[in-house]
Amino acid sequence: MPPELLIPLNFSDDILRTFYLFPSLMHRIEALMLASQLKSEISYDDSNVSSFLILEAITTLRCSEDFSMERLELLGDSVLKYVVSCHLFLKFPNMDEGQLTSSRVDIISNAALYGFGIEHKIQGYIRDAAFDPRRWLAPGQLSIHPVPCNCQVNSEVVTEDINVKVGQLCDKGHRWMCSKTISDCVEAIIGAYYVEGGLRAAMAVLKWLGINVEVEEELIGQFLSASVQTYLPKNDVIEKVEAKLGYVFLMKGLLLEALTHPSLQESAEGYSYERLEFLGDAVLDILLTRHLFSSHKDTDEGELTDLRSASVNNENFAQLAVKHKLYQFLQHSSGKLPENITEYVDSLENSSTDKLNLLSDAALRGPKVLGDVVESIAGAILIDRKLDLEVVWGIFKPLLSPIVTPEKLELPPFRELLEWCNKSGYFLGIKCTDGIKRTDGDKIEATLDVQLKETLLVRQGCGKSKKDAKAHAASMLLKDLERKDL
Repeated sequence: MPPELLIPLNFSDDILRTFYLFPSLMHRIEALMLASQLKSEISYDDSNVSSFLILEAITTLRCSEDFSMERLELLGDSVLKYVVSCHLFLKFPNMDEGQLTSSRVDIISNAALYGFGIEHKIQGYIRDAAFDPRRWLAPGQLSIHPVPCNCQVNSEVVTEDINVKVGQLCDKGHRWMCSKTISDCVEAIIGAYYVEGGLRAAMAVLKWLGINVEVEEELIGQFLSASVQTYLPKNDVIEKVEAKLGYVFLMKGLLLEALTHPSLQESAEGYSYERLEFLGDAVLDILLTRHLFSSHKDTDEGELTDLRSASVNNENFAQLAVKHKLYQFLQHSSGKLPENITEYVDSLENSSTDKLNLLSDAALRGPKVLGDVVESIAGAILIDRKLDLEVVWGIFKPLLSPIVTPEKLELPPFRELLEWCNKSGYFLGIKCTDGIKRTDGDKIEATLDVQLKETLLVRQGCGKSKKDAKAHAASMLLKDLERKDL
């Protein structure tokens, strides 16, 4: 309608004001049409995925919307890791854990996902800038001052990660776009299809992208048959572990393998839990991420990432192994392993243990073997039940309880101190020194300082790694700040 006709028609002021909404409404309609077009490209016949969810998957934080791809990207990352892990585990039974991990990285790295995204022109669908009504044009209208585009598609920009190509592909609006934005969008699309279509829908997206991974039932059967042949009863170990788990294995050899430390690899059995641990890591990752995603729908992506990090880590799984005494059934021939485990178990059971001293010594943190055995058991149950994730979750949910919530989330000491400094406008000084001689071995010493208005707070911490040393010093500094009511 020509603007000149609006006033003579005697439209009320309220109606005239609504015309200001027209550009934003059309902008949203165009965005939904873009999401629908992407849905048509993927063309998954049984898909119930809404265009609104796909729109969320292609929208970045820079759009300043009430939604973004960040939450779906976190879920899609776990789904992708799980599917690829299952494929490699079953397809290549002779690969060891190191080879499996390397192969998985080749498929799910940001550089690889960037390549898959570019090949399918994902960058053309991504919404990566806030809506500016002043630059909006009605459909069919041409800009009075067209801007020529001289984008170089195949050139590269050097970044800190030499494997990642950055910013040399423009979208339909000719905006420069970081390569990680494209790889994150790929994961978010996978997550969107998983939310409403399950694993089958997510697999359809992978197939469309050209990520050729399949989970074949016959490969599971072959693996189970091989597991039966290697099973040798070990007293009542199997029965006791099954009682603790509340689950009876169909193939006992799987559980025995999940409990066998690599130190026994040269024994008659000739296997260890390493391959099952590789699989179980991905299993617990997707189960916990899925649970957190669905349980905390109003949690923003940053807090959701913190919840995931607090739930999916070796320390959390090590404490689970101690709580349910699963470490007692570990089959190994290592001389130092029992001593390390006992020391850690005692530190957890002794309620008077000083938290600061615990943080200062990495030996008192969960030995990796404890977390590994929990992950390997999860992998064993998954294979025993022919990839039924719901059965694994039904067993592990009570074992993992209480699962961390936003109200009970505790940030690592150094992270908490750093965020407090940034928020309060103080500079955090950090200095680390290697090779400090101590009676209990060489340590790394970290010195942290915070210059307050009238006081300089300085604390020194030590540990077997820079991370542990900084955590020790940060814990003491946080105590100092707490005493000063800051």
